[in-house]
Amino acid sequence: SFRWRGYRLKRTTLYEPMVAAKITLPEEYLGRVMELCESVRRVQKSVEFFYATQVILKYELPTASLVDDLFGKLKGATKGYATLDYEDAGWRESSLVKLNLLVNKIPVDAVARVVHSSQVERLGRQWVTKFKEHVDRQMFAAAGKRVVARETLKPFRKEVLAKLHASDIGRRRKLLDKQKAGRKRLRAVGNVVIDLSAFQKFLTK
Repeated sequence: SFRWRGYRLKRTTLYEPMVAAKITLPEEYLGRVMELCESVRRVQKSVEFFYATQVILKYELPTASLVDDLFGKLKGATKGYATLDYEDAGWRESSLVKLNLLVNKIPVDAVARVVHSSQVERLGRQWVTKFKEHVDRQMFAAAGKRVVARETLKPFRKEVLAKLHASDIGRRRKLLDKQKAGRKRLRAVGNVVIDLSAFQKFLTK
């Protein structure tokens, strides 16, 4: 089920947008490109050879694969020699789920995504591994109500006044003001405080 404008909607059938893609590439990179397209849930339409060394692949692909930098991956797999043309191919019934990142069992709405069910465990593990270095508590990746991956880090607590003498009032005030300014850059998720840069780094490809 999904929430929309405060209402919980029970799904019957979900659809995702598709594109008809044409990939032109040198034959020597054919294996790499076909392997890449298999990873994005493609439906192969045809393979055409021309000019002895060139190949045209035609696929039906999820539009989401374009958003996920398919063209950049094609360039990397063919050393820049591939071209990609595509057009709208309508909608196709699909098995989609909402993937959440949970920190101390609290969903982080800023990073939630709707993904295909076949990608849930792989993406969940990637999420918690990538986010682990920026968060100091416990986190989970969950699809619906099912936890698919988790990472745990020891809690960290900083006492800025621990090493100061009680009479050093000016220094104590400066440290407290500095800590207060730092907290403005943080976002609280449950009882975990996360620096906003952690979200920026997580969302960076």
